[in-house]
Amino acid sequence: VVLAWMAFEVIVNAYAQRWDFIHGRDWLWNAFDVSVILLSLLMQVLQSASLSFLRVTKVARLFRMGRVLRAFRVAKFLRSVRSMLISISGS
Repeated sequence: VVLAWMAFEVIVNAYAQRWDFIHGRDWLWNAFDVSVILLSLLMQVLQSASLSFLRVTKVARLFRMGRVLRAFRVAKFLRSVRSMLISISGS
């Protein structure tokens, strides 16, 4: 379910940004998101085939941890937007 949501999010993001998805300011984050999804898909396929590669599992978990770190970056951005909105509404 989480993998499907992540894939949906990347597809919508790619559609919205079009060429900026690849060539924009955040293209590295977008490439990271795509790689997380691809590794997760690979892990799902390997698990369904009853093949257990611990290295693949560990690498995928590290990429997922990076995705969590990206969420902290977005939260930091939202705090600055919140303070801007408070100062605009006060004027």
